[in-house]
Amino acid sequence: MRSSLPAFNEIWQRKFRSHLLNQAEQFSPETTFLIGCSGGMDSMLLLHLMSIVFPA
Repeated sequence: MRSSLPAFNEIWQRKFRSHLLNQAEQFSPETTFLIGCSGGMDSMLLLHLMSIVFPA
């Protein structure tokens, strides 16, 4: 039996993805982003996500 935590994470991720894609449509193609990160795993995942959603 699955715990409620994975289900919550799946719902949260789905909502986050939907919100991020909706927000992404509001930026012009000329928009640039400057992201500072600590170099940790979460920061690297964020950079990877941004490079996919907003390719250079």
